[in-house]
Amino acid sequence: MFYNKENNNNSCRSKKISGYSKSMAVLHALIIIGAGVAVQLVATSLYYGKNSNYVYDGFYALIFIPRIFIPICVGFIIKLSLSEMGVSFPAPLWKGPLFIVLAMALITIIIIFGMSLESVSSYYLNTYEIFYGDKTGFTKFFLLFTISANISWEFLHRGFLLFGLEKTLRSLIVASNFSNAGKISKNSLYRFNIPAFIAILIVWIFEISLHITKPFPEIIGMGVASILLSMLALKSRSIAYPMLLHFYIEFVLWFAIVRLL
Repeated sequence: MFYNKENNNNSCRSKKISGYSKSMAVLHALIIIGAGVAVQLVATSLYYGKNSNYVYDGFYALIFIPRIFIPICVGFIIKLSLSEMGVSFPAPLWKGPLFIVLAMALITIIIIFGMSLESVSSYYLNTYEIFYGDKTGFTKFFLLFTISANISWEFLHRGFLLFGLEKTLRSLIVASNFSNAGKISKNSLYRFNIPAFIAILIVWIFEISLHITKPFPEIIGMGVASILLSMLALKSRSIAYPMLLHFYIEFVLWFAIVRLL
């Protein structure tokens, strides 16, 4: 009799914990996505706004600040620490250097091939002729823009969105498969790392949406790069490698543009 009563109490307690965890996980996931959309709307409106969003030439301060400040504030509210957002030293990767080298090679091929296409090269040449006076001015602008954009971009997308969603979705699946004994079911989706896949997909949608005005070949390249960078972030549990690789992408893009001038 005592044994059955204890089991029943454990079952009820597990259901309460599971239900609370599920509701909180769903709420946190919605908050993260909503905050991401809000930041993108603010950043996009400022990007296409007046030049008042410059602090110094190409440094987009009013894009940089909301992409950093808002995720930090939201993370504090939902108890998502900076280390959980990938602001930490990357974990050692088995075959990590090989993955990075292959990713760099693939990205280089994609960019060089893309810049050989008329739609892509003309887009950047027209942009250059409208906004920049010479190669020095373009390089200066491009460098400052890259610093402000890449750091905030990776922190928002790979740090806040990717790691935040992976954590909350993983908690949701754990809660949904919480057994009476307090263990995860062996047949649960948790084993197949579905949270990581969904998080990568959502980040992919965010990043593609911000490149929708770019030439179609660049959108395709961006889609490939987004998946590679997100995989690298999850494998290393840090945004350090993706950020470095993103800077490499911009360097190759700069080199390809300068060659056309």
